[in-house]
Amino acid sequence: MADTILRLKAYARASADVLYAPGVATREEVSLLVREVHPTPLNVLANEETVLTVSEFEALGVRRISVSDTLERSSAWGGFMRAARSISDQGRFNFEHPANGGELDSFFRFSVGAPAVLQATIVGAVEYRIGEGPLGLVRPRTAEITLSLGDVVFTWGESTWREEAAMPFANFCRYVADGAIMLMGT
Repeated sequence: MADTILRLKAYARASADVLYAPGVATREEVSLLVREVHPTPLNVLANEETVLTVSEFEALGVRRISVSDTLERSSAWGGFMRAARSISDQGRFNFEHPANGGELDSFFRFSVGAPAVLQATIVGAVEYRIGEGPLGLVRPRTAEITLSLGDVVFTWGESTWREEAAMPFANFCRYVADGAIMLMGT
């Protein structure tokens, strides 16, 4: 923990907006880190072994919780593998609780006719590609995000210029889950 605290304080002195220490799991560790790095917000990583609840993390002073790829692995890939095994091993199509299109639209708050527009803060490295071109990087900043059924469009800039980048919706979800994109006001 001493090395972790030294490293986090160094990031805070270098103007990090949020401090992230994966592997911190106990109430005591979280509480110690929140105290030591205050006032810089602490981000913790929740995974399948996490026993603290969102409310408990909040009460300890945690300002952000990431789930990394655990949500994707447990929900999407876990469900996919169970269904595939059911087909392969038993010849049955056992699709447990699939979401229908209306539920997905409602959950992500957009429809075909009216894409959702959100404000977001890019806090990590977010890559995009225009066509077959080279990878570009959306650097940390505030951006407007437009969600549609297949793509996400980022728009940012000043009063005299605007830039735009797009990516598949699945990539966007991965960046949000990984903590590189923080949605504002949702």
